[in-house]
Amino acid sequence: MVAARLTHLAERDDMVPAEQVGFRRGRSAEENLGRLIQTVQDGWNKAKPRGRPIDGVTAEKFVLMAYDFSRAYDVIDHRMLKLKLLRLGLPACLVRWIWAFLRDRRASVEVNGARSAERVFRAGLPQGSVLAPTLYSGSSKDLQT
Repeated sequence: MVAARLTHLAERDDMVPAEQVGFRRGRSAEENLGRLIQTVQDGWNKAKPRGRPIDGVTAEKFVLMAYDFSRAYDVIDHRMLKLKLLRLGLPACLVRWIWAFLRDRRASVEVNGARSAERVFRAGLPQGSVLAPTLYSGSSKDLQT
């Protein structure tokens, strides 16, 4: 229910850039790939500028950089996320609920019957949570610790 509400507000208020297609209904990586291919083809088909000769056979040249954000969920700082959600104008009651959901999360590991001490997480989004992709999508620009 919270994920649906958060997604609705993010889409309605354009809180997530159009280029962000992951974890968004009706969008896919193929959409961005199609946009990239079209941009490159349009550049190839542009007429070369007049005047001084340009190296190469196309009117425009392109460089592609791709990133893989490994462990991306692990670096989202809870306090910064709370501030950003408030700055974005989300309802205070929703921000308080998300804050309560994230804060003081604890985990321990058990191996062969021996349990480790609990660890409190001050950063990171819970893996497997339905909220994690939406919170990450809206926060990925400037919330990494």
